[in-house]
Amino acid sequence: MPWYHRPSFGRQEERLKALDAIIAIINKSEMSAREISRSIGRHPNFVTNTLARGSVPKADTLAMIADACRYDLVLVSRDDDDDLTISPPGKDDDLTIS
Repeated sequence: MPWYHRPSFGRQEERLKALDAIIAIINKSEMSAREISRSIGRHPNFVTNTLARGSVPKADTLAMIADACRYDLVLVSRDDDDDLTISPPGKDDDLTIS
């Protein structure tokens, strides 16, 4: 059973899709929301509180959450094969073109 379900209050469709993706990677990870929060240097309730508010983290914070869950945050080009991977702050380069 997933640890968290998306809040059911009205938000923009794009924001809900982002929240769903965050919830999915957390549910697939072997870490609790508290462990993820601690691993990114935040308060133990950071992830849970952020999702409960229906907030989408900034890109650098999202990259840290994704990294903690063993995912990469990637911007996929619609025009060519130059995808961009956003690394979490302090890890490797900030931007990788693949």
